[in-house]
Amino acid sequence: MNKNVIWHDANSPILIDWEGAGLINPTEEIINVAMEWAGMTEILFRKNIFLSVIGGYCNAKGCMVEGEIQDAFYGLLLVKGEICLKNQSLKI
Repeated sequence: MNKNVIWHDANSPILIDWEGAGLINPTEEIINVAMEWAGMTEILFRKNIFLSVIGGYCNAKGCMVEGEIQDAFYGLLLVKGEICLKNQSLKI
């Protein structure tokens, strides 16, 4: 789970240290957060958590442009893949 969260209880997360959020496409930002919380960096993707993050964002009146969701998801997969490849090459 993300380290930038304090859990008041099982249903009440409080976000802290959100300085990494910047002036980027909000759809890309929330997809990135959902991917991280779902375990993408642990090579274990939990779809239920991914969908919960997206659902919570939308329920809080967050705006997602439908046509951008898939593009953001695949774009972030490419970025994360590139990072993994670069890190792997450093270990050789």
